[in-house]
Amino acid sequence: MMAGMRKSLFMTLRVLGGLLALSAGGVAPGCGGSAPTQPQARDQATTYSCDYYQRCGMIAAGQTYTSRDDCETKIRSTFQTAWPPEECSKISAMGFDNCLTAIRIADCNNPADVVNVLFNKCTKMSVCGTP
Repeated sequence: MMAGMRKSLFMTLRVLGGLLALSAGGVAPGCGGSAPTQPQARDQATTYSCDYYQRCGMIAAGQTYTSRDDCETKIRSTFQTAWPPEECSKISAMGFDNCLTAIRIADCNNPADVVNVLFNKCTKMSVCGTP
């Protein structure tokens, strides 16, 4: 039964990951300080996200991502689409920090955490500052 629930959660995460590109989600640096550039934010969000997928057992043969490289390639592309450089030329340090924190503390067994990351904490509106 636990394996079935885990597989269902993985499928939910895969679908939500695809929605990230459509919802223009994103991630931010957890250290505070100056805001990163869009490429730096995209890459840091990719690292945090793939760390999450690794921690939750979703990077392996037959899982959501077949390897760390597979995860990074797909997630980086997702964030690039979600935070287009021409619309996200300035990153909100606070918004980005909130996004990274939400990814870092997301519970592997709680789909509501993933929804919070995608549709609340890491949206383009939350992460991309005004020019």
